[in-house]
Amino acid sequence: MNLPGRRLEVYRGPVPDGAAAFGWRYGSALALGPEERVAPLAAPGVSVTVADLLP
Repeated sequence: MNLPGRRLEVYRGPVPDGAAAFGWRYGSALALGPEERVAPLAAPGVSVTVADLLP
């Protein structure tokens, strides 16, 4: 959660990368605004509006 920016940042698909810090980076990075929806990998048929996750 990026609370000051009112966004949900979703990082998925870690991949090895010798040039990255700690030797890994994410293959996918999304920044979703309050009006957008996100679905957990464990339950892809269920989605939540980002605004519902923000204070």
